[in-house]
Amino acid sequence: MYIRLSEAYRYINENEFYNHNAVVIDVLRATSTMITALYNGCRHIVPVKKAEDAIRMQKDMDLVSEGILGGEQDAKRISGFDLGNSPLEYTRDNIGRKVIFLSTTNGTNAIVNAKHAKKLYIGALNNASAVARRVAAGAADTIISCAGTGGELSVDDFLTAGAIIDRIKNMDQEVRLNDSAIAAQRLYQMFCGKLGKAMAGSLHYEKLKKLKFDADIEYCLREDIIDLVPQYNDGLVVK
Repeated sequence: MYIRLSEAYRYINENEFYNHNAVVIDVLRATSTMITALYNGCRHIVPVKKAEDAIRMQKDMDLVSEGILGGEQDAKRISGFDLGNSPLEYTRDNIGRKVIFLSTTNGTNAIVNAKHAKKLYIGALNNASAVARRVAAGAADTIISCAGTGGELSVDDFLTAGAIIDRIKNMDQEVRLNDSAIAAQRLYQMFCGKLGKAMAGSLHYEKLKKLKFDADIEYCLREDIIDLVPQYNDGLVVK
């Protein structure tokens, strides 16, 4: 099995996912939010690129009463939406049995960009070991696609990829890695147990700190608290 890491979703063309499995990561915060929402009982999630797409699809699917509009632009809740992009908002009381139409700056775009993958998994630190087990069991060449920030590498996603890769390598030493995957694994090994310190000073991390999303950051950096691997199928993220 060969694992290729792409440091930001804009670094990789959607057609490169054909004949590969894939993992998409946007740890701060979109994929952490999706994992939490599904764990807390939402029916499924519809990831879309633009806010207007979420509004239109909710109306077209006649799910205005059963649907939740969630997402962010520039890290802030979209005007008129029910929820933002904080995983702490996606409680069972708020989203249980609901359909979530989600639009975010980077994460949902990264998922749509990887739509041609044979199997597309949603990864974060919260479910790092569960994702690693799924990838290792599939024994297929896999692209790990970091969402990144503003089209560039984001330290938080890169470290999360390293966490997942490190777990996969511990399960199967024969797994081959591209250089980006090797670098991510080594960075994670250096900062395991102190990921916040590694992220300090990075663009996205500091932006969320400035906006007072400290509780979100603390939650998103918790490793292996959810044994669930969401999968993207036919436009939906499902359990």
